[in-house]
Amino acid sequence: MRLFRITVCLLALTAPAFAAENPDFPIQGLERRVEFWKKAFTQYGKDDLVIHDGNYVNLIYECASDRDLKAKLRAVREAFHEIRLKLKTPENLGPLAQRIYTAINDEGIPVSVPVLMRLSTNLHTQRGVKERFRDGVVRSGRYISQFQEILKGEGIPEELALLPLVESSFEEVRSTAGAVGVWQFTRQTGRLYHLRVSGGVDERLDPEKATRAAGRLLQQNHSALGSWPLALTAYNHGLGGVKHAQRKFGPDLVTIIDKYNGPRFGYASANFYSEFLAAVEIYNNYRKYFGELVLDKPGDRVATDEPQNVVFNLTGLATLAPDPLTIGSGTDLGLADFRPRQFGVFEISASTNSVRSVQVLETRSNIPWTEIVATIVGGLLGGAFAAWRQGLGRNAALFHTVVGPFVAYGLVWAAQSHLVSRLQPDLVTSDPGVFVISLLAGWMGTEVFGFVLRTLGTRDGILVAWLVEINQKKKRRSLRKSKPRVEP
Repeated sequence: MRLFRITVCLLALTAPAFAAENPDFPIQGLERRVEFWKKAFTQYGKDDLVIHDGNYVNLIYECASDRDLKAKLRAVREAFHEIRLKLKTPENLGPLAQRIYTAINDEGIPVSVPVLMRLSTNLHTQRGVKERFRDGVVRSGRYISQFQEILKGEGIPEELALLPLVESSFEEVRSTAGAVGVWQFTRQTGRLYHLRVSGGVDERLDPEKATRAAGRLLQQNHSALGSWPLALTAYNHGLGGVKHAQRKFGPDLVTIIDKYNGPRFGYASANFYSEFLAAVEIYNNYRKYFGELVLDKPGDRVATDEPQNVVFNLTGLATLAPDPLTIGSGTDLGLADFRPRQFGVFEISASTNSVRSVQVLETRSNIPWTEIVATIVGGLLGGAFAAWRQGLGRNAALFHTVVGPFVAYGLVWAAQSHLVSRLQPDLVTSDPGVFVISLLAGWMGTEVFGFVLRTLGTRDGILVAWLVEINQKKKRRSLRKSKPRVEP
């Protein structure tokens, strides 16, 4: 019994506690949203699909599985129709319609035909993540103390060390949007905050460097927006979009959620801050929701007997062959016969008990092809327009046009590293934004280039004059060849 008490006391010290209520993270007006996400994180599992309202998220109608989802969605819509028909006699409603009618009233929503019509067209399904969240709490033990120290050094509330519970469950995963690592940085955003994502190196997978980058991003969001609820929302939605919403509706997140209808401000962005609040509360009381858990220790990796999908950047590591690459406790991968390409992030399927081979599931290039193409095309078009506007000959116009992409690349790099990103990072981290910058850069750069050349001595500039002279010589040579010879 004494040994059992000692064990329980040690487990109680495993998870660093966070303040129950921090005024930096207000919950007022979001209580129902937070309550819904607590259910999604602790009650509903991976096989549960919660049918609920997309705006009043805690208004839950039914729980389905993948197998019967369509049937239950149809039943919910029929129940709404039944409520509209029997609105004056709700005591005659069927079981499902009665349950939905009661749930709407419990949410404090006045039941009327227009309201019922609106609710019936705003159904949303949310898959439960109970198992994933519980595993995330276990994995958090590897990182949480280090993340707290790093963020504290950046002047950021320590609670934000739990943000990866929402983003990735402290797992080195890749999202469908291409975000990688526990902090879920996309390639463009990672590079914007000084993470190297090229040449076979992906620092988004380095927990320490990624945490420092996340701290800089969050600090910049907070400085620009003035509150942590908006700063966290901008972590998901983007700083530019949240600043636009703030200008229109003020600094209150609840008001923004209710009134802002930006093109990309949807379900995920509206709920991101509430998910974070729910995650902090559950983490502080995880025994209440999951029972006793043995959290991983700092430095631990994969700690399960089940096969894992582990994302590695193997370029450069292949030079270690035939030395083994350690994935986790007791697990070695020999790379003697494995030669990855120059660029690539490889997903390896491995079991932590015994690994004797490497299976490459997928290869993804680290080369930013879309950004490169956007830069080149934008620069060429801008340069061609400038050459056409200046009325240059073919050779001179071609030379000026080629200058466009070089100037464009230089300006895109400067914008991503130092300039526009400070105010509007969305502009310089998306391919359309890069294209627009490149188009303008190619045009303006080529205009400046032509002006400089024209001031070097001749009316058209020394280099232009030289190109024109070459063109004229070709024409004279062509004329001599085409002129008929006269016999003496």
